[in-house]
Amino acid sequence: MNRAARVLARCGLAVLTAAAASAMAQTPYPQAPITVVVSYAAGGTADIATRIVAEAMGQELKTPFVVENRPGGGGAVGVQAALRAKPDGYTLVSGSSEISLAATGKTPAPQDVLERLTPLAQVAVAPMVLVARSDRPESVPQWRQRSRDPQDRVTYATPGILTPMHLIMSKLADQAGMSPQHIPYNGGGRAVADLMGGQVDLVVVALGTVMGQIQAGQVKALAVLNPQRSGLLPGVPTVGEALDQSFGAIPLTWFGWLAPAGTPAEVRSRLETALKTVMAQEPVRERLLQAGLEPRFLEAAAFRRELAAEAEYYRDAAELAARAQ
Repeated sequence: MNRAARVLARCGLAVLTAAAASAMAQTPYPQAPITVVVSYAAGGTADIATRIVAEAMGQELKTPFVVENRPGGGGAVGVQAALRAKPDGYTLVSGSSEISLAATGKTPAPQDVLERLTPLAQVAVAPMVLVARSDRPESVPQWRQRSRDPQDRVTYATPGILTPMHLIMSKLADQAGMSPQHIPYNGGGRAVADLMGGQVDLVVVALGTVMGQIQAGQVKALAVLNPQRSGLLPGVPTVGEALDQSFGAIPLTWFGWLAPAGTPAEVRSRLETALKTVMAQEPVRERLLQAGLEPRFLEAAAFRRELAAEAEYYRDAAELAARAQ
């Protein structure tokens, strides 16, 4: 091949490459199944919330959404899997408070996870409740008074150390002048079972974990550990109302979707728009409510601001809990 022929061949190859790149850029997203990593086991609140929204997202974007459970390490295993994923929009993470809890530096998840994941939207919150057995007459003020008595060992259980339930209850107890003993469990279900069995006095869990027992009259909700009352438990006061005290901003137990940092802006925009659309659909909202979740759409920028504020709260609460041990 002479020099002129080689130049023409190279030019032709360049044109073909440019054309292929242009065609790829113009190919509408998505063109393949999308994997959604959940950092918790199948059947739990996080998994249920993810599957409800993922099913609707698949219908909206006309592509399968595959939910992949990666439990372990308090959510760290799933987060690590998402961080290793290619930022192309085909691997997402449906996360919860493990994302902001990483900022404490006390969990197995990378401390800089908020910089390495891009928020897409928050989709739901789970009211956090303080519950006791139904045959116990004490109110929250009475439990506070009892916990101040060194001879009266008042205990409260949570799903585990450094969970939102542990850190929030620890900080609220400090602010309220309460001194109950924390009993960590490996999951909220076991804690509720031991509450009903009389092994612990109080339990702090997400409402979805204990909704059935509340409805059956086996346990009673004493207070909602959130800034406002829950529409799912309208007759139950907030902890601030129960104790007639202001506790300032209290984080919500949330569920939201995030993508690896570096995901193209046009892909993020497509996902954010689809999430907004499906979260406005009444069947999706109704299914979340039935699962003990409150639908709450928060667009990406507001979601990011909330995560930053929540991370600061948990950093302070983790230091307080460490000093209390």
